[in-house]
Amino acid sequence: MKNSLKSTNIACKIINTFTISTLSIMLSQNIARSQNQWSAGFYQAQNSAEVSYVTGNGNYCYVQNPPQLKKFGGWDRVRHVGDSSYKDGLSNSGPCGWPDGLYRLKSQPGVFKLYGSEACWVSSTDQLNKSMGGWSQVFTIDDESSTNLFVNRSYTRKSCPWR
Repeated sequence: MKNSLKSTNIACKIINTFTISTLSIMLSQNIARSQNQWSAGFYQAQNSAEVSYVTGNGNYCYVQNPPQLKKFGGWDRVRHVGDSSYKDGLSNSGPCGWPDGLYRLKSQPGVFKLYGSEACWVSSTDQLNKSMGGWSQVFTIDDESSTNLFVNRSYTRKSCPWR
């Protein structure tokens, strides 16, 4: 009887140790899975107008307006999800910057070139046509009230260099 009780005790300890180890492994896998669950891309939570871009490096930004989303490739690139849990554990870096390119705000005559971390204004139609591909390359933004072209860019009101 004593040996049987001792064997049962040892078996219980082994099972408990195995169970605790298994639970620890499962928990760590679930934590890792939840941290890596959302790949880089555009997301919109159900019942929310905001579209966010998860960068894949621990941050997300919000798309400023429909013209910017269009420039990023449009609604076809947005994943619609049930809630905003895709943002859990990520840092909000504010509004998304615009992709590199040539832009014009509809109410203003100037054209801006965004490239890398820089922004400059195109000094003339001649410059636009001869060194930047002309008006067909310019993206006009109608929704100006919610547009910040210079997010994450250095803009010192300088004219673009001719290339």
